[in-house]
Amino acid sequence: MGEYELKTRPTGADAAAFLDSVADPLRRADAKAACAMLQEISQSPPTMWGDAIVGFGDIEYRPSSSKRAYKWFLAGVSPRAKYLALYFMPGYQFDECRELLEQLGPHKLGKCCLQIRRLSDVDMPVLRRLAKTLMAKGRGAP
Repeated sequence: MGEYELKTRPTGADAAAFLDSVADPLRRADAKAACAMLQEISQSPPTMWGDAIVGFGDIEYRPSSSKRAYKWFLAGVSPRAKYLALYFMPGYQFDECRELLEQLGPHKLGKCCLQIRRLSDVDMPVLRRLAKTLMAKGRGAP
């Protein structure tokens, strides 16, 4: 069995042009607002990862199937057809997140992906606190 290879990598593409290309005007506006928030919190410029994720910051990521560590984004945004996907490494398993997620509003949750239909559906100050908490955890804060 070969060494694990990441399929999603930084591309060098223009994140602003990608966001401008989002067809749905509400999804485009939500993606731009989410990116602005994550850029402010991370203090990192946007970087395109693959064809559809705008990432901010970077961390060392080691998949369980690999001996090797990889550079990965700390937080990311991807405007999908039916929802806005927000990615935070290393995920939502922290106690501090449970209460914030309960207060957030309607969403779906994956291991590292938070799916929100529209930003107007959620409590933005709670989303901001959640993002700050998760980015601090991703950087190794206790």
